[in-house]
Amino acid sequence: MKCPFCDPNIIKEQTFFESENFYCFYNIRPLFPGHSLIIPKKHFRSFLELEDSTTKEFIRVLKKVSKTLMKAYEATGMDLAVQEGKDAGASVEHFHIHLIPRKKGDTEGDATEWFGKILDDEIKIRTISEKEVKKNINLIKRHLSD
Repeated sequence: MKCPFCDPNIIKEQTFFESENFYCFYNIRPLFPGHSLIIPKKHFRSFLELEDSTTKEFIRVLKKVSKTLMKAYEATGMDLAVQEGKDAGASVEHFHIHLIPRKKGDTEGDATEWFGKILDDEIKIRTISEKEVKKNINLIKRHLSD
């Protein structure tokens, strides 16, 4: 199966920021507005495969994009999620991290319970349109700063 995170069309359509070794994508199946991914340009299956210098860059990109998403979506919290391997729930075998801006009251009841329902597939996540993806990418780009 071809890796979707190595597909140049997906890279072109969903990227809102890139560094030397990473792309930042808007998720086409967002759990909440702003749900984005940081993905290495080189195909790695695991965080453990990143070289030390690349890991340092990853942390810089993670901080920059997290701050940007929190500003753009007026978030008061941030979920960071990594699933490595199918047994951990990974749907794509290319290392990536989910960044999900959060706000008080964005779920009914306990947020931990809500996330468990997603993992158990009780809550269905819809794929958004290309127009919605572009709208979110433009919002994020307006808030990007050095």
